[in-house]
Amino acid sequence: MLSKFNMLSELGLLIALVMATSSFASLTVLPTILSIVPRFITKPLPGIVQNRRL
Repeated sequence: MLSKFNMLSELGLLIALVMATSSFASLTVLPTILSIVPRFITKPLPGIVQNRRL
């Protein structure tokens, strides 16, 4: 690679691998998890009237 210092070049490869993995996960896995909305998030709070017309 670009560096003769082996540990530095391996660290660069690991950083690139982690960045690619996190990008892939944030674009595919995270939206899938968030699309499964748990009931406690959509459940209205007690004492708050929803869609009240005046």
